[in-house]
Amino acid sequence: MKKFLVILLTLAFSLALVAHEVSIGKEFMDSYDPDGDGETEKGFYLNQLRLGFSGEDYALSMDFTDYFQHQFKVPDDIKLKAAWKSFDMYGYADFIVGYDTYEFGRLTTSLASKNMSIYQLYVPQSNWMLKLKGDVSMLDWTLYYPYDTAVTKDLGGQMGFNMKNGRLGVSILARDVMENQGGRWIDYAADLEYRLPNIAKLAGQVYQIDDGNDNTDDMDFYVIANYCPGFELPPLFGRNNPNFGVLDGVFKPYLGYATMRDTAGDGMGENVTFVGLNLETRKNAFWKLEYMMSSVDGVDDRLALQIGYHF
Repeated sequence: MKKFLVILLTLAFSLALVAHEVSIGKEFMDSYDPDGDGETEKGFYLNQLRLGFSGEDYALSMDFTDYFQHQFKVPDDIKLKAAWKSFDMYGYADFIVGYDTYEFGRLTTSLASKNMSIYQLYVPQSNWMLKLKGDVSMLDWTLYYPYDTAVTKDLGGQMGFNMKNGRLGVSILARDVMENQGGRWIDYAADLEYRLPNIAKLAGQVYQIDDGNDNTDDMDFYVIANYCPGFELPPLFGRNNPNFGVLDGVFKPYLGYATMRDTAGDGMGENVTFVGLNLETRKNAFWKLEYMMSSVDGVDDRLALQIGYHF
């Protein structure tokens, strides 16, 4: 086991040297159960460790978080996050083959470095798929056919209308369209991003994820806003000298509200409200400080700090 670990760490380090993105995140939590024994404790824990390679027509991303969180007990906890290749269809569209996230809603990655908040807003699942993607004037569109070795066969699409200061998107996903047992569930979403110049960026999404139970409500939504111009600390020790490295960047305050299913399975049955400060430094590091309140009984308010680095 030790030999395997040494080989794994050597491989991970070697890959990190040539990776286009290495995202490492640590988060402080006051109610985290690190070993699964039912007892929570305070402190920092690893919340994301990823290696990524990407270009205009390809991407490969691996997630090592679970492997290192669980004390190296399960070697197959290294997760594939993306592995696809794109082919140009004579300028009319791109044909994409491989493992990727469903194009459903405004967020298609759970990377801590790519999201404003610590609280994870809805990100769709991933799968092996065939995808066709293009744009015409102010419209962009995507059709995709996810496929796995089980009986599940999905079919989805997304269309976006690009405005001067934002984008309006609609998504639809038909799940189990080739299932003989009568699955065929329909999920849909509408999302909006709009920027008020020099004031704020507003974003939100309304989405329905069908759980196959006609007796429950399936709709949820979230909204999040941030002060998009951000602010910087004044230069220290003269105009031409930078601030301290960990504070030399753009601070963006943000506020969000998201609903979720309750214990009965009804959408919008519970909710969370969160407010935070996001700092992206000039040295590719980031940190976020966030206070979150939940409507779920027995869940205390949370004050969390997330720090990370990416190339």
